Amino acid sequence: MNVSIADIPAFWHCSNTEICEGEITTIEASGTYVNYIWTELNNGVIFGNNTNSLNVNNSGIYSVTAINSQGCEVNSAPIEIFVYDNPSFNINGLSDVITGNTQTYYTQNNSNSYQWSIEPPEMGTIISGENASEVQIIWDLEGQAELLLTQTDDNGCVT
Repeated sequence: MNVSIADIPAFWHCSNTEICEGEITTIEASGTYVNYIWTELNNGVIFGNNTNSLNVNNSGIYSVTAINSQGCEVNSAPIEIFVYDNPSFNINGLSDVITGNTQTYYTQNNSNSYQWSIEPPEMGTIISGENASEVQIIWDLEGQAELLLTQTDDNGCVT
């Protein structure tokens, strides 16, 4: 009697186990099997996509059952994926201003990194706080402008 022993699939590649909301990471299992059944272990969701890779955009603990041509099944060790929320915020300050006046705008200080900008840029000048939770702007021209804020948190997630 010949006995064939299958290799247990390993996660030989995962593009990133920590991602931000809206991003996708890919988990790949090693080995050459005829079928792969992916499972998220926390809630039991099964992804029967029959490939050795799975695109993931939700936090969870994932594993794969691989089936060879003789119908033998092997299960992988689990891998945990973390999906972090992107920063959320409100910009506070006056929206109707007078040309030549200085206005202060602010958001909650939550230890993120901040980058303020004005579009179109010729409408105003940031005079202080470009990289802080509070910014001061002199509005140079009459018309419409958009005040933009980009925040990056400790996980590298950007809004």
